[in-house]
Amino acid sequence: TSIGSWAFRGCSSLTSVVIPDSVTSIGGRVFEACSSLASVTFLTRDAAIDSNAFVSCTALETIYCYKGSTADEFFSADKYTKIYLEPAAPGDSNGDGVINTKDAVLLAQKIAGWSVDIDDSAADCNGDGTINAKDAVLLAQYLAGWSVTLGKN
Repeated sequence: TSIGSWAFRGCSSLTSVVIPDSVTSIGGRVFEACSSLASVTFLTRDAAIDSNAFVSCTALETIYCYKGSTADEFFSADKYTKIYLEPAAPGDSNGDGVINTKDAVLLAQKIAGWSVDIDDSAADCNGDGTINAKDAVLLAQYLAGWSVTLGKN
């Protein structure tokens, strides 16, 4: 998913934005002249950000992002306060801090090819770098009370 160029240009009432994990690119001048935009939260780790995406955002001060992410690199100037997000625990697919059936449903939807907003690193329950049925089985075993460890092969 990408946010196209000029999408929110001049939205003076916009004060904060959350960029979901599903976004892979942010186009040119997307938030240009959003004069009240004070904070941006990047849930994505590797979205390409156009060099002019946030031009003339005079109130922008706080960036929430993952350490080492493209947003971390993009907002490298000292004028921004960066607050680093903690990665979700393995199995916590929706990143709400609780591992439960909601996470299992999201994981199943992702595996089925649905377009869902999910934390891919947390959905990889066995830590093998791929989201697949093995992760769903491991998460189901964990939720059933089996003695399994999430996040390890």
